[in-house]
Amino acid sequence: QSYFTLDRVNPSITVTTPANGATLTGFSAIGGTVADSGSGILRVDVVLKRLSDGFRWSYTQWVNKETGNQATVSGSNWSLSTNLPGGTNLSNGAYEVKGVAFDKANNVAVNIIQVTINKGAALVATLDKSSNVQISTVIPDGRDSTIALTFTGPLDAVTAADKSRYAVSVNGTLIAAESALYNSKTNTVTLVMTDSTLREGDEVQVAWNGLLDSQGNAVASTAPPVYVEDE
Repeated sequence: QSYFTLDRVNPSITVTTPANGATLTGFSAIGGTVADSGSGILRVDVVLKRLSDGFRWSYTQWVNKETGNQATVSGSNWSLSTNLPGGTNLSNGAYEVKGVAFDKANNVAVNIIQVTINKGAALVATLDKSSNVQISTVIPDGRDSTIALTFTGPLDAVTAADKSRYAVSVNGTLIAAESALYNSKTNTVTLVMTDSTLREGDEVQVAWNGLLDSQGNAVASTAPPVYVEDE
């Protein structure tokens, strides 16, 4: 006799980066979490819709049809950081970000957030000059799952404490920060991650988009990869 199990349970998916309702200067990365208790995850697609006209992004251009961009899935995390719209392909306004999870039994789950693109701050910084402030040190701490970013000068407190401006990659997988804390006395941003996110030997790389110094100039995102050490 042959036996088989029907999988009628939908997977679950959450978009965590960028944060729902965030105002961004651009899309540096999109990511989140995914799970399935039955047949397993087959793939995750990202549908990015421009709400001004309803067009969707299809890897290289906006099209007037439903289409998704396949994300990379690693365990319970998924991410998309390539072939996202930018430059003249990205205008100010509201956008819908939809994560779509498919399991191996063709069950589907969807999570939708909305963000606003406002390239004004970055444009002002570009027209003025780039910041002389640079990243000094990046120190990931596996004990309390934090990443300390220390800069050579003062930052704009609003953009520095906006967690949606940071993209954290751990072993090549995008992980959303739970919060960003800025200490103006030490010029340090502490990214608070979920518990047990950072383990000894993990490669950590942090990028940011629209981070400004105290004079309103754009800080270059040039942090090199670092490794979590056993302390």
